[in-house]
Amino acid sequence: MVVSRRKTKINVECKVLTALSFYATERQAIINGFSNKYGFPGCLGWIDSTHVAMIRPTEHEERFFNRKHYHSRSVQIINM
Repeated sequence: MVVSRRKTKINVECKVLTALSFYATERQAIINGFSNKYGFPGCLGWIDSTHVAMIRPTEHEERFFNRKHYHSRSVQIINM
């Protein structure tokens, strides 16, 4: 039996816009919450990134060696 699969590539911008439109009805409540809690008026969310330490990989070690001289993966976090 032959199984045919189709992949549809969705770009990052579409994914972000879809996520943001999901929160559209609660947008003002989210903005007010950030303003009240953190003192950032007009803020809908935040983006941050960090390095998560890892064991040295056996292949392509140089790809994971960061500027602080250890092996890590860069991780980005989006909070809304």
